[in-house]
Amino acid sequence: MKPIRKNELEYLEKLIDKKFSNQSDSLRRKFDTEVDKTVEKTFKSFKSKLKVDEMIKKSEKARLDYETFKRTKEIKEAELKRNAEAMSNKVIEFLENKSKINDWDLRIGRSSYNDDLLDASDFDKEIKAACRTEARRYLEKQEVAKEFHALKDKKELAQNILYSGSSINSVVAELSKVFNGCKINYQIPKSLLQIEAPKE
Repeated sequence: MKPIRKNELEYLEKLIDKKFSNQSDSLRRKFDTEVDKTVEKTFKSFKSKLKVDEMIKKSEKARLDYETFKRTKEIKEAELKRNAEAMSNKVIEFLENKSKINDWDLRIGRSSYNDDLLDASDFDKEIKAACRTEARRYLEKQEVAKEFHALKDKKELAQNILYSGSSINSVVAELSKVFNGCKINYQIPKSLLQIEAPKE
């Protein structure tokens, strides 16, 4: 008896694998085709036996209700946002016009607030800035502002008196008048008034 040589053995092993693999694939395809046909024939009766139709109908209705609500909600949300932006733009435009007319230098707009919708506190912040400008303008004409601005002139006068080269008594007497005129409490040590000027 002649033994199988190594190369013949390898060839036959590959041939067996190939032939059985091809046949297996063919039979699997045939089997799967039969399964698909059987499913087509029996699906309705199989499903009916499970008695799940009513649950599926309710599930589908719930899904459709949700999808409808979601679409409606998105439409309503977009509508509400457009309305909020339009109303906000009206306030912005109104305040910008008032700012130009009154020279308030307001910087209002969504870009200042990261494109978020502006709320009442955002508008109040800008209105408060305008109110501050108007308050300053009003108070500039009142006595408190006149005193404030006069104080700068009085300080300059006091410095001129100090560096005038006059005697200490004369300087202190003049400074006292300036301080009193500005309602500044001014205490001068008596010993300072007793200092004599050096003799030349």
